[in-house]
Amino acid sequence: MADVQITEYTDPACPWAYSAEPFRQRLNWLYGDRLEWQVRMVVLSEDTAELAERGFGVEQLSGAYRMIARDHGMPIDTSVRRRLAATLPACRAVVAARLHAPEGARALLRALRVRNFAGELLDAPGTIAADGNTLAQALDNVIENAVSYTAPGDTITVRARTAGSTLTIEVIDTGPGIPERALAHVFDRFYRADRGRSRATGGSGLGLAIVRDVIEAHGGTVTAISPVNASGGGTRVQITLPGYRRRTRPRTDARPPSRQAS
Repeated sequence: MADVQITEYTDPACPWAYSAEPFRQRLNWLYGDRLEWQVRMVVLSEDTAELAERGFGVEQLSGAYRMIARDHGMPIDTSVRRRLAATLPACRAVVAARLHAPEGARALLRALRVRNFAGELLDAPGTIAADGNTLAQALDNVIENAVSYTAPGDTITVRARTAGSTLTIEVIDTGPGIPERALAHVFDRFYRADRGRSRATGGSGLGLAIVRDVIEAHGGTVTAISPVNASGGGTRVQITLPGYRRRTRPRTDARPPSRQAS
């Protein structure tokens, strides 16, 4: 265990993190593993209406950024943004990474800070870059849940489709289905639709709750539908993620950039 724990209260939109970063790096250099850093989100703005009620608009934001760029040398975009942005979605993304893929939380926070400095909107789904580790775990949890409820010989189908910039992933099983009374609670923490099955196969009751946390942190939604077949059984879990951008393969004939020693 580290000798000293430091809790950093921040928000991806807070420009003063730029000024604080050299001090954090210096402490890491001096004390190394004796320090343990914990990041906690404070959420500067839950929605843009909250900012408007304070009389704060894009012109005021641009003026504030011009002042701190001039007085403190911050490399921040000072142009007037097309609208104000809430920071809650970005904060949720960092919290989801801290809970489910802690090794990537600091890198995600830094990436969001850089994007904010570049003028991107922190509540835009395209700005909150999908974190592969947490999304992969979310999909794994859905599939593992389907496996737990299906018997040998049953079928589990995973399919994906895109419509514009929206990606939809579905996991469909041919198990016994979910009782109607349980459908509204399957994504709640520690909830189990079939307590007898959970005692037999184990499980913490957190699998689908983690799925909801991760997907909502990326601006998406997750729903469960049951029954889905003529025999009155089966379950379909549907994940919808906005801001999807298909990755293109890099050109194989492209030359790597030249490097110079400095």
